Amino acid sequence: MFDLDGMTDLLIDNMKRLFFPEEWIELDLKFSKSEIFTLLFLDKKKEVTMTELVEYINSPMSTATGIVDRLVKNGFIMRDRGETDRRIVILRLTEAGSELVQKFKQIVLHY
Repeated sequence: MFDLDGMTDLLIDNMKRLFFPEEWIELDLKFSKSEIFTLLFLDKKKEVTMTELVEYINSPMSTATGIVDRLVKNGFIMRDRGETDRRIVILRLTEAGSELVQKFKQIVLHY
């Protein structure tokens, strides 16, 4: 059976290798590519720690914190603390974030 969601996730995971910064500059997006990849990663994993996000987007913790701050401020993700270790920050998509990711996926499928 054809796994459409699996194919979409595979394409999204490999988009980082396909796009060059010049192409993103030409696009009129209200999100940076790191913000988009953060949202897509959260959609795929459902919840991640800040450390996992830093490794995925390959950026310093300070940069990831700025990305998360903007996405939290705009209501696309929520930030929680770990139950056993309050130092751990756990990120999840909000309903608005999930809807936005579904729109991204539809755009990707269109092309």
